[in-house]
Amino acid sequence: MRWDFPDRPEIGLAPISVWGTPGGGIEPDEDVTAALRRELAEELGLYDFSIGPQIWERVHLIPFLDGCWDGQHDRFYLFNVEPFEPAPRLSVEQLRAENLYQIRWWTQNELASFVPTESELFAPRKLPHLVASLLADGAPDAPIETGV
Repeated sequence: MRWDFPDRPEIGLAPISVWGTPGGGIEPDEDVTAALRRELAEELGLYDFSIGPQIWERVHLIPFLDGCWDGQHDRFYLFNVEPFEPAPRLSVEQLRAENLYQIRWWTQNELASFVPTESELFAPRKLPHLVASLLADGAPDAPIETGV
């Protein structure tokens, strides 16, 4: 998924596109599992899946568009699904309001050959390496800290 963020010169931020995994915030009345199911339905149209183990984790500060800084805690879970074409439950307008502009699948070769730039990168930045390790070694015994 690709999120596009506009430039914010007043806080020193240039425009950037960030490729990452589906996900989002946890609502006040949700647990992690309910939030994961809701986000995957909203962003991918994915409803029928079993949640596997948590494989990665990331805690970091991010600049919000309003100029504030806030923390974010990312949890990455492994699950297998049959091949499908994403059909988000949210409308295009709703996805754009969340700065989400593209949904696509990446092959392992595409991940490995992607060259990040200052204006287009993965989050977490080590995503190609993490996926390669996951495919080669299987799920870790405990979640791995991904870094930025």
